[in-house]
Amino acid sequence: MISIEDRASAERDLCSDVVVDRGCSQAAVAEFHLPLQKLGVPVTMDLRVNQRGEVPGVGPARPIDGHLFAEHLPGDLVALDMPPMGSTSEEKKPYIARYDQRARYRHARHATPPDGTTRWKHPVSAGYLRARTVPASMSKSRKAPLVSIPAGADLSIVTAGADALPLYQPCLHGTTAHHAAYGRRQLVETVNSQLHGAAGAITNWSRGCTRSMRTGRIQLYVAWTIAGFNRRSSNRWLSARVDMARDPRGGRSRSPRKGRARRWADLPAVAGASPPG
Repeated sequence: MISIEDRASAERDLCSDVVVDRGCSQAAVAEFHLPLQKLGVPVTMDLRVNQRGEVPGVGPARPIDGHLFAEHLPGDLVALDMPPMGSTSEEKKPYIARYDQRARYRHARHATPPDGTTRWKHPVSAGYLRARTVPASMSKSRKAPLVSIPAGADLSIVTAGADALPLYQPCLHGTTAHHAAYGRRQLVETVNSQLHGAAGAITNWSRGCTRSMRTGRIQLYVAWTIAGFNRRSSNRWLSARVDMARDPRGGRSRSPRKGRARRWADLPAVAGASPPG
């Protein structure tokens, strides 16, 4: 069985974004979320109730729903409700507006070193918010909300470890951008239903045949596709193993960090990968 990391690595040239349903997003962090983050593949997903909410912070920042927010985030924007299932577009708008309002307090990604750590800029420094106690922020766009921040507040860049934000996704959960990005999944579900006998479907693959080709041809094409995919994955995995054996750490030797943000090399569950089979 090919691991998620080997598969994504083999398809890196073809895979630039991943949209997953809850069946995948609830998988173990070390088996799904972190391997994709290590490969630099962005993920768009819907979070369940047990995945949402605030978790222990990264410095003064507050991790909420997979993203870092300013410590000055108003209390009424911390725990937000999602629109009820089956809501219309008009009924969803008040809920989405609250998430868009909270997005103004998000930290901006400042740098992504190759060791897996990430650096984040305060929303005032990034121009998402303005504060009179920070004169430089007052020259930003007037669309940025004006907030009250104590003089001398810590606005420095914070560093998050490689495993600090496993549920991170480029589009903040619940926002207008997230609903548009996750809505692409509906296109896939529509095509799937059209191929499996839904009302008005063009065919029904569940019968084992279609009008254009018989079962034997479908099986032949699928078999050759799987064989070619496995061979390419195996070759790339073996090449990576050879390169790693020659220079496992790029000419540098590091010991695990103690009391600091952890890197990919400090996470044993993500540092290695099983061979494809």
